[in-house]
Amino acid sequence: MKEEFLHFVWRTQSFSQLPLTTTDGNVVQVEYAGFLNRHAGPDFMDARVQIGDVLWCGPVELHLKSSDWLLHGHTGDPRYDNVILHVVYEMDQQVPVNVPTLELKNYIIPGQWETVQQWKNIQDHIPCGGNFGDLRSVVRINWINRMAVERLEKRVSEWRSRSSELNGDLLQLFYEKFFRAFGFGLNGELFENVATRFTFRNSLRLIDEPELLKAVLLQMFGFETARSKAVVWKKASALIEANQWNALAPQALNTGKIRPRRNNKVRIEQLADELPQISLWWNMIFNKAEMKEWKLELYKKGRMNPLFAHLAVNVFAPLLFFLHERKMDESYAERALELLELVPLEDNRITRLWKIHDVVGTNALESQGLIHLYGMYCEPRKCLNCALGAEKLKRNEFYEVLI
Repeated sequence: MKEEFLHFVWRTQSFSQLPLTTTDGNVVQVEYAGFLNRHAGPDFMDARVQIGDVLWCGPVELHLKSSDWLLHGHTGDPRYDNVILHVVYEMDQQVPVNVPTLELKNYIIPGQWETVQQWKNIQDHIPCGGNFGDLRSVVRINWINRMAVERLEKRVSEWRSRSSELNGDLLQLFYEKFFRAFGFGLNGELFENVATRFTFRNSLRLIDEPELLKAVLLQMFGFETARSKAVVWKKASALIEANQWNALAPQALNTGKIRPRRNNKVRIEQLADELPQISLWWNMIFNKAEMKEWKLELYKKGRMNPLFAHLAVNVFAPLLFFLHERKMDESYAERALELLELVPLEDNRITRLWKIHDVVGTNALESQGLIHLYGMYCEPRKCLNCALGAEKLKRNEFYEVLI
């Protein structure tokens, strides 16, 4: 047994029987379990618990054994003076003497802890086995949507520090993240690094000369030969040298398992082709363009443009969400989520893993949620912090291990 599991039981109020009673026989009714305290002090704060005839409001402390109160040095610690209830798995000592104690040993649903242990040790990528069709749809949908929002918030937190370094230059920030998207996961940082050397304002000088822009970018990424005309290639070299735009070293880009049709040179050429559109897309983002405008861009040639879909998910939607925080305007966040809903479900290694377990979404909002759920909860085995894992554990009505 681990204290983390007791936290889950208390937080979800998942008990095998009611009513709960303290070790001295008083009935316990929990109106609110409190919120988890992630700082020093009691485990849960602002709980509302009726013990006997009295409604108490305040902190709740949890331990595996009641004697852990002494072991952890809470006696005499003023942060624990107002604890209203001591929740333990096993009562081995009457401490503290002035705080009611609730022993959970007889209230744990049989099989729950064993299920959690199996989830921790199972070799499957999705420890609880997926197959969420039998769970309440409101829980499933809300949690996956929340995961998508968490993923956006995580990106925004990364962008926030870079924005400060740029003194709030949002166009340069957008430009750098735009470059990063063309590097995908393997070369994202290197692509973004080039955008800090060859800035947005530098690129504006070459927007009307596409061949020269392409030659400059290829050389900035360390390519020494190209299909460009010799005169254009030489002019690009002269520009780079004159402006002291420091290029990457040859072969600096990772190749990994990149398929030939999506190799680095092709991606850089695509980047050069799309750069003239960046001002248009910035205006669509900043002015909160309607979804019909985004749909026209996504399906400009009568079928879905996968590159635009990639940019929408990894650049446009996160920037909308960033502007929601920056301008304190909720409508930017709504646009970000609507844009993700417009883009079809992504096809990648993680969404294919979910598909094996019969979890299939319909749009990028759901695939982004599933990607975040896998990376932040399934892979590190944080099943007790996952609403879907909690829902499965709470459904363990037949006292059997849920795998």
